[in-house]
Amino acid sequence: MKKALVFLMMGVFLAGTTAAWAQEEPAQAEEVMMDEVVVTATRFERETEKVPAKVTIIDREDIEKSGAHNVPEVLRNLGGVHVRDMDGNRMNQTLDMGGFGEGSQHRTAVLINGRRLNPVDLSNVRWSTISLDMVERIEVMHGGNAVLYGDNAMGGVINIITRRPEEGVQGDVEASVGSFDTFGTRAAVNMGRDRFGMVVGVNHYQSDGYRDRSEVENYGLFTRLEADPTDALRIYGEVDANKAEYEIPGALTRQQKRDDRKQAQPDDPAWGIFREDDKTNDQDLALSFGLESDVSEYGILDMQFTYHQQDRERTMDGLYSEFDINTWGFTPKYILDRPLGKMDNRLTLGLDFYRTEYDADFVDMGNEFDHVQRSWSGYLQNELELLDNLVLNLGARYQDTDYRLKKKGLSRETTGDPEWAWNAGLAYSFWEHSKIYARAYQAFRYPLVDEYMILSTGDVNMDLEHETQQGYEAGVGWDFRNVLQLDLRGFYFTVDDEIVYDNIKEMNINLNETEHKGGDLDITYKVMDKVRLFASVGYIDAKITSGDHDGNTIPLVPEWKGHAGVELGRFNGILFGLQSNYVGERYYGNDYDNVLDKMSSYNTWDAYLSYKRNQWEFFGHAKNLFGETYSDEAFYNEWDDRYSYYPQPEEEYMVGVRYKF
Repeated sequence: MKKALVFLMMGVFLAGTTAAWAQEEPAQAEEVMMDEVVVTATRFERETEKVPAKVTIIDREDIEKSGAHNVPEVLRNLGGVHVRDMDGNRMNQTLDMGGFGEGSQHRTAVLINGRRLNPVDLSNVRWSTISLDMVERIEVMHGGNAVLYGDNAMGGVINIITRRPEEGVQGDVEASVGSFDTFGTRAAVNMGRDRFGMVVGVNHYQSDGYRDRSEVENYGLFTRLEADPTDALRIYGEVDANKAEYEIPGALTRQQKRDDRKQAQPDDPAWGIFREDDKTNDQDLALSFGLESDVSEYGILDMQFTYHQQDRERTMDGLYSEFDINTWGFTPKYILDRPLGKMDNRLTLGLDFYRTEYDADFVDMGNEFDHVQRSWSGYLQNELELLDNLVLNLGARYQDTDYRLKKKGLSRETTGDPEWAWNAGLAYSFWEHSKIYARAYQAFRYPLVDEYMILSTGDVNMDLEHETQQGYEAGVGWDFRNVLQLDLRGFYFTVDDEIVYDNIKEMNINLNETEHKGGDLDITYKVMDKVRLFASVGYIDAKITSGDHDGNTIPLVPEWKGHAGVELGRFNGILFGLQSNYVGERYYGNDYDNVLDKMSSYNTWDAYLSYKRNQWEFFGHAKNLFGETYSDEAFYNEWDDRYSYYPQPEEEYMVGVRYKF
């Protein structure tokens, strides 16, 4: 009945605009291809065809058409990115790039305008702090890049670029309503004059959620100010504030899922566990201040100071805990474009300093932790144009990280061994906006502060080692006259001492070695001026290659995933899109022995419809049109022989209006 009603609404919507089809469309300016530049691959603007890596750029128009509520939903259509949602209310989502499974969220570096978002504990990146109305584009670099980004950058790097001030006054306002009593509002304004400008955005989102006890409410504010006192100096600052309150529906057993997949996890009176108040309250405040000096032949110096405060209150399984996390950062870098003989050359030098203070009070368990993590690193990268179309990229980073891990009555100092990262690659541009490339690299990841901790005893696992990665990658990106775009990549890498949680020992341990190999393909074909076909596919074979689980597949990693669709328009302001999304079978979480049946594959269908007239746009989205029942995450608990599922929403609809001025 719901689907019929939605399609009827779409039909009325189309009928109401039929008269516009008879009007002659205004002549459009001839499309001009511009050099696409990327910041993520070099920490400064660079043409994508000169970067020896696969870099995907998602612009503002793509974001608006996606119908996404947050960044993970924008990225889930990429062949090399797998998104998992635990609670179904978009507040606990995980990205997997490279096939890392359960701990994948800590192997992808996430930044906003160069400011790191990765937490120092086992919590996920707070995606709700990023309002999509303030995002200008998202850059995704696939594969390891620890030279420029250090810790976490093993599976890839996601850099979110926000709007920058422009001359004049512009803005937009958006409101939407949807399934599960969902309401969303966003507003953004840009004000710029002469040498000063600012952008301000606010947003509010609330929903009852698909499952019982999954309500969410989120408020956000983002502001960026820029001033250019001289032609050679830019001063900028950002304020990013967010408050979120969301309930935790928990996991269901197989039988509970069959009985009612929308129910919340029931209480366990026999164990004294009562979950009716399970929820999280998060408050985030991020500040950044920077100076960028462009002294022509002497290069560009950029210095950024950052501060991030996170306050969290959480009740899980009836147990209350509080967290207070403060991070300071200083990240100066210097870029020099100067020929080396007759060859163009760019040198990048930088330093990264971070200090994090982590206070956690597990009130009902009687455990208090007071941890400090400090890291400093230096890096350099050189890009030499051996020929007009051939670029050699070489880089290295040295990083040192140490910890003070303190529990009430216990204090331990541990110093992570210093580590090197390096990168060597070649990119050859064989066609306009096209390239073929190959590279080799080494990356690393240091343990999170609570990966060291044995929570059941409060002790510290002093035997835990940091991870190291050796990788190889080759690919081709081809843009044929803006009609056919193809991006193909193959990769192979190994990880020594990959950190996983042992459900029996109730502590994190190092696997001896894992091997990850695969590839992904993204392709777009413009059939005619207003008809576009698109598809992506990703393949990953991620295995443990030594130790007790030698030859076994890493859990929660689908071997295949992909999506395909069509986009029609705009025809007299009307745009329509339809796509199918597929995620293949994967082993249950914790099943490192690979003895259980795999989780089922699933396929969902999404649709998008929009009508734009002057400054107004009316839009509608439908996700999982045919009500596929599936779970992104599910685990097997050996100690009580139980499966735990996290069901995802069935049909989900949203309609809204956007006004730009």
